[in-house]
Amino acid sequence: MRDYSREFNIYIMENKDIAISSFRDIHRITLEEDILNINNAIPIFPRPGLIDANTIEQIGRDSEQILKIITSLPKRIFNGDLLKFCSYLGFTDTHYELISQTFDDNLGLMSRGDLFFDGSGEYKFLEFNVDSSVGGLEIASVNKVMEDIHFYREWLNNNNFHYDDPLLNFVNMIKKVTFNKGMKPQECAIAVIDWHTYIDGYMWSLNLIKQYLEDAGFKVILCNQKEVLFRNGYLYYENEKIDLVYRVFLSDDALDNPKELDPILTAYRQKNLILINGVHTEIYSNKAIFALLSDPKYEEYYTKEEKILIDKCIPLTRVLQNENTFISNQKVNLIEHISQNKDSYVIKPGMGYGGESILLGWNLSDEEWNRSISNILNSNIKYVVQERINPVIEEMPLLYENNLIFEKVVMNWGVYVFDDKYSGAMIRGLSNDNHGVINAAQGASMTCTFYKGSEK
Repeated sequence: MRDYSREFNIYIMENKDIAISSFRDIHRITLEEDILNINNAIPIFPRPGLIDANTIEQIGRDSEQILKIITSLPKRIFNGDLLKFCSYLGFTDTHYELISQTFDDNLGLMSRGDLFFDGSGEYKFLEFNVDSSVGGLEIASVNKVMEDIHFYREWLNNNNFHYDDPLLNFVNMIKKVTFNKGMKPQECAIAVIDWHTYIDGYMWSLNLIKQYLEDAGFKVILCNQKEVLFRNGYLYYENEKIDLVYRVFLSDDALDNPKELDPILTAYRQKNLILINGVHTEIYSNKAIFALLSDPKYEEYYTKEEKILIDKCIPLTRVLQNENTFISNQKVNLIEHISQNKDSYVIKPGMGYGGESILLGWNLSDEEWNRSISNILNSNIKYVVQERINPVIEEMPLLYENNLIFEKVVMNWGVYVFDDKYSGAMIRGLSNDNHGVINAAQGASMTCTFYKGSEK
C-alpha cells in the first residue's frame, strides 16, 4: 500500500511556514466552531488519514460481509434461540427482556468496525460497534475545515483525494427507510433521542445531526426519553406525532428503569413508529462475538469463503475460560497458554465501552496478569482474550508552541457501515509511547480521512 501519509509529511516540510500557519488555523477554527466539542473537545490531528480508493473499498466490502455474518449468528449457531445466544454472551435477564423487544428487526443497522493496519498493508478488526451511538459521525466537519484551508486543498486536489461523509450517508439511509414506508421527508417527523443524563453534553453533535436531517426536508426534534409519551397508538413529543426515532442512547442506559422506554416500544409494537437500530443491536457489539467467529470449534458453521474472510480480518479470540483450545494448530490449555505468553494477548470484558477494564498483557507484570485472570475466572462476568495486533507506526506532524515536530503515533481506523453499505471512515490515534486502548475516553486525538481515486 502506497504511503501517502509520508508524501504529505514531505509536503509539510517543503512548506514548513505555511504548514505551521495552517495547523494554527485548524486549531482556531475547531475551537471557534465547536468542532468535535464532546468529551471537553477531542484534540484533532492536523494531518488526515490518506488511503487509496481500492483499499478503502476492499475494507468496506469486508466490513459489510463481516457484519452480515455477525447478525446471522443467532440463527446460524443458536437456531434463533435468543435466550441461549444472550446467555452465551453474558447478558442478564434484564438485558434479555429489553433485547427481545426488537430482536430480528435490523432496520437501519449502524456499525463502526475498528481496525489496525500492520506494516504489510493487511488489517485486523479489533471490534465492531453496532448501535446508534457508534461515535465520530461528525468527522466530515474536519474534512470540510481542511478543504477550506488552501494548504490542504492544494495538495488534496492536485493528488485527486476525496472523502465520504458518514452523516450524509446516514441521512440517505433515513430517506430510503422512510420512502420504503411510503413517506416523503416533509411528511416525516423524526425524534433524535438521547438519554436524559447525557444529552446536554452531546448537544453539538445532536444539533449537527438535526441540521443534516432538516436540510433533507425532515422535521426534527431533539429530546430525551422522558419527554416523549404514548397517546392514541402513537408516540408524541408535546403535540407533535413522531414517525421515526433515531436512538442515540445505548440500551444499557435503560437497564435501571426499562419502563422509561415503554412509550417508544409500545408505539413500535403497534407498528406506528419506525425505530432506527432497535434496542437489541448492542448484542452484535459484544466482544464474545469474535470468539464465535475465530474459534475452530465453530468453523463448521461457515462457508469456505467466509472462513477465508474471517482468517484475514478477525484476530484470534477466545472466551476466557479454563478449557483446551487450538492455537496455531496446537491443542493447548487456554489459561496456561496466555499465562505463559502474556505479551501477546489482551483481555477484554464482553460488554463495555470506552476501553474500561481492558487488560494489556505487555503492560502488566506476571503476577498482575495471572491474578487478574484468576479474579475473572472466579467472577460471573464474561471476558474474552484476544491476540495482540501490532499496528503500523506513523509519523504525525504536531505543533508545540512554535515548533513543528513529528511524533510516532498508532492509528486506529474506524469504518462505518450503514444499512449494509460502507459509509465512511475516521481515525483515532495515540502516541506510540502510550500505545494501548485507543479511544476518546483514553485521550486519543481524532482526524478525518481522504481517499485517492475517482470520486464515489
